[in-house]
Amino acid sequence: MSNLEGQGSEAGRPQFSVKIDDQTFTLANPAPTGRELLALVGRDPDDFFLVFLVPGEPDQIVEIDESFDLSGPGTEKLVLVSRARRFAIQIDETTHTVLGPFVSGAKILELAGKNADTHFVTQIIVGEDDIVIGPENQVDITKPGRERFTTVAKPDKPCLLDIEGTIHPWTKDTITTEEILELGGWSTDEGVVLIDADNVERTLQPGEEIKLDCGVCFSRKVRFKRG
Repeated sequence: MSNLEGQGSEAGRPQFSVKIDDQTFTLANPAPTGRELLALVGRDPDDFFLVFLVPGEPDQIVEIDESFDLSGPGTEKLVLVSRARRFAIQIDETTHTVLGPFVSGAKILELAGKNADTHFVTQIIVGEDDIVIGPENQVDITKPGRERFTTVAKPDKPCLLDIEGTIHPWTKDTITTEEILELGGWSTDEGVVLIDADNVERTLQPGEEIKLDCGVCFSRKVRFKRG
């Protein structure tokens, strides 16, 4: 079904539908800004913002001064969110209060007094691997257990190693079995298993040196675990 709702009464132009909470509006403009959409429900952009809901995909914030495309099929569904909703997040060892429900990697670095040129952010989730949060990434902090973050100084060569779900920066092009054991805090008799980009596992030998592709390491396609 198209989002064309018929003809405008004056100019004969097609009209487009958007639903904000439980109210449906018809517009002639296929690309209103977030500010214009908030005006439909009589809300001040200093106090509210809109979130675009897409089944099976992350929610998207509708930016105040950017156009929102209504030309797709069906009626687009938006949710009104108060900027007064505040959430506590932990960055390193400090607790900060932020407006929710989303916080960006850039905002986390700003709160920590860091910048994206020298540091990156990881999200700590109990029972899961740490997640690298880019400056432009938005994290939904309304979900329980998603509010802990750490900032990590970028190495000279931006290579990140995934050792049993914990991200470690590394500055060399190679790493030995013993260096992996040390980073992981493991005893020397535990052994190390390398998991490659194809999810194939191989046990490393004592003294073995691994050639690292920092691009691959950053995308976390190579991992290590105890063997």
